[in-house]
Amino acid sequence: MNEMFTLFTIDFPPDRGGVGRMYEALACALAPQLRVYAPLPKNENDTELPFSIVRQPLLAEAGLLKWRKLFWVLLLNKEKGREHELFIAGQVLPIGTALWAASFFKHIRYAVFVHGMDITVAAKVVRRRWLIRRILKRADVVLAANQFIEKKVIALGISRNKIAVIYPIVEVESSREQKEEARERLHVGHGYALLTICRLVERKGVQLVIDALETVWKVLPEVTYYVIGKGSFEEQLKKFASKTSHPDRIVFLGEVDDRTARSWRIAADIFILTPLTLKNGDTEGVGIALLEASAAGLPVIGSRHGGVPEGMEDGVSGSLIAEEDTKALGEQILSLLQNAGKRRAMGSAGQQLVKNRFGQERVVNTFLSAVKKND
Repeated sequence: MNEMFTLFTIDFPPDRGGVGRMYEALACALAPQLRVYAPLPKNENDTELPFSIVRQPLLAEAGLLKWRKLFWVLLLNKEKGREHELFIAGQVLPIGTALWAASFFKHIRYAVFVHGMDITVAAKVVRRRWLIRRILKRADVVLAANQFIEKKVIALGISRNKIAVIYPIVEVESSREQKEEARERLHVGHGYALLTICRLVERKGVQLVIDALETVWKVLPEVTYYVIGKGSFEEQLKKFASKTSHPDRIVFLGEVDDRTARSWRIAADIFILTPLTLKNGDTEGVGIALLEASAAGLPVIGSRHGGVPEGMEDGVSGSLIAEEDTKALGEQILSLLQNAGKRRAMGSAGQQLVKNRFGQERVVNTFLSAVKKND
């Protein structure tokens, strides 16, 4: 009998963040072995998913110990046939806290996903660091989102043998839409198009791209930068853009649906994701948007930050620059825009990298091997 899994997560579509999308792809790949408990509201396609999904509040709305609601769900669960399943915490805090606490009262096996802020930021607080270490040490397996986070987990005193790196599943896109067709439909025009898709928060580094554009425009004034996404830093970015020499060449598109995002990846010439480390330690993972760009055959430019270098090969599928080095960023943009052959070669290499490292079969096998090893 195949092992059964239940994922508890507070990040899941219709939330469009990378973590939620990663979990949806993994659940689809593991269906029907995996089911999901996720918060409301329901997504319009929940009934069409190949896995079971339960929508209910997982956390208490007020008071101390917000994880107590999930704690009681775990303790009172008497579902037949699933007594030996593996519970998976989508977040160390607070979901992992509920699993950890419940394990003292009931025999349960649990795993914990670790992404970024839950280690790089939360662990800086002494009390939270104490709790995170105990949650992870008691877990059957720790699922790190990338090698950068794996090292952070090891630094907390967790055995390397207990940790498995589980990358997001990204498949190479196949589309009948041609570049010129996409450009015409999106009203891109004939100039060069740079693209970023991300939440508009300071950590993503969109402000660095805007700054680097001044170098680019001196040589290629017809370059336009398109930004897809919404977020708390959006107004600051728009103010920054308005003060540049070509504010009309920076276009904020807001959020778009998946089909439109795919068309933008076809229409663009380069994808850019240059996150930076904030004072609180917040860092980026591999960057699903960057992987999706590579899967679409786009050359990518990223920064040597967090898990970003794991999602590309410097000089092969794209270019890596030092954090906040806007001079190097501008130079790399120009270098790629002025060499169509190099862009095509990097795009093809990126697709091959995605197939080899982030394909569904490889990720699922790594996951199943990890949970079996720690059974």
